[in-house]
Amino acid sequence: MDVIKAAALLHDIAREKQSKGLCVCHAEEGCKMAKEILDKYGFPNEKIFAVSEAIRVHRKSKGEKGASKEAQILQDADKLDALGAINIARIMLSSACGEYKRPLHINKDLGPKSSAINFILHQLKTQKPGTFNTETARKLAKERYEFEKNYAEQFLKEWMTELD
Repeated sequence: MDVIKAAALLHDIAREKQSKGLCVCHAEEGCKMAKEILDKYGFPNEKIFAVSEAIRVHRKSKGEKGASKEAQILQDADKLDALGAINIARIMLSSACGEYKRPLHINKDLGPKSSAINFILHQLKTQKPGTFNTETARKLAKERYEFEKNYAEQFLKEWMTELD
């Protein structure tokens, strides 16, 4: 539990650096930062590697499966955060008035992140419940996936009605 708790607390510690262009990958940089922080505060040496490795592989876009159970749990938790009602709210908010300034409607000519609904549809292709590591996460993901899928279908139905 110590490894999971520390990894969960520190896994996105370098996200701001990545956003500002100060590092290429917040997972890689966060791995380094976590080692320094945990060592400074006397975290057990034998657990520091496990925490930093879980942080290094947590990012789903890296495509690595965590070797330890703790790393797999952190990966699942991070992916679950990007699925469901809260994820939809985050996407819509960041699209409408946040950092991305992308339209809400579907945009067939551009990539998966060109509009809020395109991004949601893209995530539905990549965040399927079967892609999670643990049985618990797969169960949670199934419910969130269905909610997000139903939302996307309803959004598209209403959008198309508005266009008629």
